Amino acid sequence: ASNSNGEWKVISKRKRKLKKEKEKDTNIYSNVFGQNAKPEFELKTKFLQQPLQLTDIQDLIFWLLNIGVSTKWIFIKNKALIKNVVVLMTTSLDLETYQQYNSVMPILSNSVGAAILAVKAPGNQVKIYSPLLTLLTRQSQETKNKLKSKIDFSIEKAPNPPSDYLLNSSQLLENNYPNKNTANIITGFVSTEISTLDKPIYSFLAIDCEMCLSEQGSELTRVTVVNQEFKVLYDQLVKPKNPIIDYKTKWSGITKEKLDPITTTLEDVQKFLLENLIHPNTILVGHSLENDLFALKILHDKIIDTSILFEHPRGPPSKLALKTLAQKFLEKTIQTGEHDSAQDAITAMQLCLLKIANGVNFGKLENQSSIFHLFARENKNISSVMIDRPGVLHFYCPEPYRVPCETDENVTNHVARYINQGTQFIFAQYHNLSYYFSKVAEEKINEKKTSIIDKVKSETSNSNSNSSSWWWSAASSVINSITSTIADSESDKEAKEEQEYEQPYTLYKTNETTNETTNEATNETTNETTNVSLSEILAKLDSAIGQIYQSSPENTFFIVLSGQGSLNSFLRQHRRSTSQEEKTILPFDSSEEYRAALAKARNTLAFLFIKRKV
Repeated sequence: ASNSNGEWKVISKRKRKLKKEKEKDTNIYSNVFGQNAKPEFELKTKFLQQPLQLTDIQDLIFWLLNIGVSTKWIFIKNKALIKNVVVLMTTSLDLETYQQYNSVMPILSNSVGAAILAVKAPGNQVKIYSPLLTLLTRQSQETKNKLKSKIDFSIEKAPNPPSDYLLNSSQLLENNYPNKNTANIITGFVSTEISTLDKPIYSFLAIDCEMCLSEQGSELTRVTVVNQEFKVLYDQLVKPKNPIIDYKTKWSGITKEKLDPITTTLEDVQKFLLENLIHPNTILVGHSLENDLFALKILHDKIIDTSILFEHPRGPPSKLALKTLAQKFLEKTIQTGEHDSAQDAITAMQLCLLKIANGVNFGKLENQSSIFHLFARENKNISSVMIDRPGVLHFYCPEPYRVPCETDENVTNHVARYINQGTQFIFAQYHNLSYYFSKVAEEKINEKKTSIIDKVKSETSNSNSNSSSWWWSAASSVINSITSTIADSESDKEAKEEQEYEQPYTLYKTNETTNETTNEATNETTNETTNVSLSEILAKLDSAIGQIYQSSPENTFFIVLSGQGSLNSFLRQHRRSTSQEEKTILPFDSSEEYRAALAKARNTLAFLFIKRKV
């Protein structure tokens, strides 16, 4: 073919074929839906009374790409007209930040037909998990079918003995299980070694407790014990020794009215358990059972912990919630409202027996696949890419779907390019907002450092002696060292810890090293955000999304996610809670401030909109 100047240009056969197929598809859909047909979505509000989960967003993506079933919370009219799905994520844009600054984000706030939905970042009351890992990995249908066929609790023909699943001494220590050192510090602990039982009556017992917050900290209010046949052997309300500050009714179901007539004490519970149920060789089963044993003040070392038995994709110390495991492996829903200790104990026992029945490899990480691999498989051959920093791609995206970018501006350009190349699914992440919050935290620490030095200088400035001069020289060195350490622990360490919360299990093993590249990119982008206000960062983000929107073809479906809120305050609270844990030898998740900080970080957003004709 030649252009208007008579010059020849090469048009590949593939491009001509793609063009013809596109024209053919357009004609087909025009004949079916009409010339003016357009895709539209309608939200079903009765299913949106609670925030969505990222798995709900993942289900929507798979449905849009025709490799999943329809989702109950959204209906899409003329879905066949949607050819591209673009997912953009910007960490640290939580609900509170958006509400305060939405005026500088007109694209997201006023897009035609846009929906703004509340999304709960993955985690539980005391932990937050990686949004990227939740969104970008999934079980294949083949794996799901295998798991469904294995719900069998019989362990008579188990490939490994139950002892293979017990926590070893290192695991007990690493997961803060109470031990003899604990008993030396905190009064009231008893060991199952003093049990009056001659031999174990039960091979397995599952335990779950409910706790309240008293003037002395977390105290037991209910204990439930379940046997291997899922029969409740003991279910008792317990009167705390100290005045109650918070009954934790929202989670425990315990109220003042329920506890007022109760006379059973912790000592009564310990006596009953050691005289009637628990032998030193009894295997105790539970989910994060260390919390329950602290509440019961019982020492025991034959433990199967389902939060460790079924490892989190990111590995320790991350743990999957009992609710998540129940849904994934037992196909049942629990904890829809108040927690029921009997239900939780039964669920833990079922998970334990299921694992033993099917062997040590049951529920392992290889059951999870990258969604990019699933798009290429599943007989659909869907084209897809992930556009992000090299270090992030190294952990979350397999080759050949990686598109590395060093800056947010590069991300915008690459997204626009791949959309117009016809890529069906694009995932990209913006980082400047997260870097901004890290920079703000660092500046606050530097202000504290300066204030400390100025105060010491002021106190020593009135002294004119030579000794004070050499003393100040030495003191300055010490102060700078100390305050530098403070800055490291409160800013640089904070940034590192934030990355640790995002650090996934390495799904795709490679020999390449990306840390140096990632650090350089991080430093470059951080410098870009040094002298920029939050409103300017958000305005630039909004503008970038607008630029992608304008360059995209008609009927592109956009999903903009905030992933999780800023973790800066959360991580500071986490360290404060950990410090308190070291002082009291109690689990740090009892802190209400800690839970409040985490809950805020988990309140995120999803924006949905479709590209319309200009």
